[in-house]
Amino acid sequence: MKLKESLQDLGIPEQTPLSKTKEITDTNSLQRKRIAQLAGAEYNVHIRNQIKAKNMRKSSKLGGYPAEVFVRVRLKIIASGEIIEYEFINKSGFPSFDQAAELAVRNAVLDPLPQALAQNPPYIVLIRIVPQN
Repeated sequence: MKLKESLQDLGIPEQTPLSKTKEITDTNSLQRKRIAQLAGAEYNVHIRNQIKAKNMRKSSKLGGYPAEVFVRVRLKIIASGEIIEYEFINKSGFPSFDQAAELAVRNAVLDPLPQALAQNPPYIVLIRIVPQN
């Protein structure tokens, strides 16, 4: 079927192929972002398991703290998995627990960053450490 009127006369602006493709969302970018989010979530579980399992359970004193006690720490991790910097954002108010949490962070042995996270190092993440009962 051929239109008798031009598209502009019908109220449809003429588009060049280039302007049409600019309107299409960059799906590769969205896929990379989603992959990085999933990799980050998975790596965060790894961080939590490493800090809990290898360090926090060694101290029998930790079970004596109230349930609401926690510390919040910001970690900077390079591609090799090494924590190059940490900063306490919130301390617990219990110096012995704060020291145990710091020791747990300093002694944490992490796997290398997943490829999706290693492309843009360092990986910066906020973790919450709670007493293990």
